[in-house]
Amino acid sequence: MTFHLMQLCDLYNNDAIFDKFECCLSGYGLHFATGSYSNLLRIFSYGVGSEEGITMEASRNPNRKSHLQAAPKARRSSISNLTRGFSRQANENLSSGSNELSCNLSSKLLHLAWHPTTKFIACAAGNSLYMYYA
Repeated sequence: MTFHLMQLCDLYNNDAIFDKFECCLSGYGLHFATGSYSNLLRIFSYGVGSEEGITMEASRNPNRKSHLQAAPKARRSSISNLTRGFSRQANENLSSGSNELSCNLSSKLLHLAWHPTTKFIACAAGNSLYMYYA
């Protein structure tokens, strides 16, 4: 319990508790995306039998392996799965003896925009703009 109080104090002291990450929908409403800490982009599909989601790092080399992987178990994607993924990551770090979350609170992917008719996402992280086409 003390660890969580220390983390809450850290979040409050560096203003991370006030961060607002945007979400965006694909043009047809079948997918949604959100930004996160460590410049991570999370994309989810809506529907029964869809994968939980994918995680990519918004960087010059987005094809490199990320330290977060999608869960192998298929389940319906939802906003709750987004938080479940980060809770699972935090629990894995706690069980491995790590006292810190493996995310960088100073690098954030706050702004996203999905093109209304194509599979094109623009992401703003810091002073950089990244564009992805799937």
